[in-house]
Amino acid sequence: MNLQATITVNIIGVFLAVITWVNSHIVRERQSLDDILFSVMLFISGSSCIVEPITFLIDGRVFPGAFLISRVTNTWLYLGSSSISLIWCLFVDHKLYQNTRRLRRVYAPAIAVGVIGWLATLGNVWGNYFFSFDAQNTYHREPYGYIMFALPIIYSVISIITVYKARKEFGDLRFFPVWSFLTPFFLGMGVQTLVYGISVAWCSVSIGLAVLFMSLQNELVYRDPLTGLYNRNYLNYVLKSTGWNRAGRHGGIMIDLDFFKIINDTYGHTSGDNALCDVADLLQACLPEKSLAFRYAGDEFILLFDASEEEEILAVENRIQASLDDFNAQKKRPYHLSLSMGHSCFLPGTHDADSFLTAMDKSMYENKRKHHEAAE
Repeated sequence: MNLQATITVNIIGVFLAVITWVNSHIVRERQSLDDILFSVMLFISGSSCIVEPITFLIDGRVFPGAFLISRVTNTWLYLGSSSISLIWCLFVDHKLYQNTRRLRRVYAPAIAVGVIGWLATLGNVWGNYFFSFDAQNTYHREPYGYIMFALPIIYSVISIITVYKARKEFGDLRFFPVWSFLTPFFLGMGVQTLVYGISVAWCSVSIGLAVLFMSLQNELVYRDPLTGLYNRNYLNYVLKSTGWNRAGRHGGIMIDLDFFKIINDTYGHTSGDNALCDVADLLQACLPEKSLAFRYAGDEFILLFDASEEEEILAVENRIQASLDDFNAQKKRPYHLSLSMGHSCFLPGTHDADSFLTAMDKSMYENKRKHHEAAE
């Protein structure tokens, strides 16, 4: 790759990183750890797209300070390649589990390896085991340098395993397409590792982050911002999906949080929000595999899952009720949660989306009527 092409490719990478950062900053509602990690990845990618052309510009040139610039810029790139892949690992895990303590517990070994890699890269200034420069200031990749190229692969594999485990635990993860980032990342890093002298890696990283950002925007459209469950827009999409309508028998449960107004009036709207989030967490913990949970309205929720018999739906309802009883027994909140539930079976060719929802709604309100009569 000639110098002009190198500069052009990396300018594109800088442009993508900056535009993605600006847009992610605009839509950001709060400075969460996810936001911080994503911004750090954009900074590393964008700055590396600036640094890499410099390494090509001064390669083989001798002038005062040239050796120092070569050392600093190439060290930065080696540090960046291992850093961004480790941060990607942490980003994936926190995005899926939203648990900072888990990061410290699960990723302590990976972080330790990363720190060792950083120290080894800094030590290369004296050791010349990753890369070196001859008397003409020409860059040479040393055999041990491939160790640092292996770290991004290792971290990427860890992230894939994390997504696979989360999918088994939580079910559908269609709004977190891990391959939208990893595909250009692997291609760029692979080409630059195998073809000495080519510069496409960091531009590929910027492309991956931009594509990932666009994919995650669907989450803002189809996710309820308070509970994290899918919203009514996505429910309508699923129910109208030809694949879902023809994919066999399904079970649906409509759930209503009883006496929600009393919780709001007695303990305040913050407690009301907490109650909705508590219900959402409880429902997610009780979901069978390949199921979806929705916040249907203010205090109403819907679960959809595969079920060939009504007994399977009742088993899910019983599991929810058992978890609800356990929650109330623990008395973690000042309020007491009560749920009214109604269910329906969806038979392809027999039912449509409207009749399916109507049957759930009718069943749920009958259960709700009994709860209110018992409370009077």
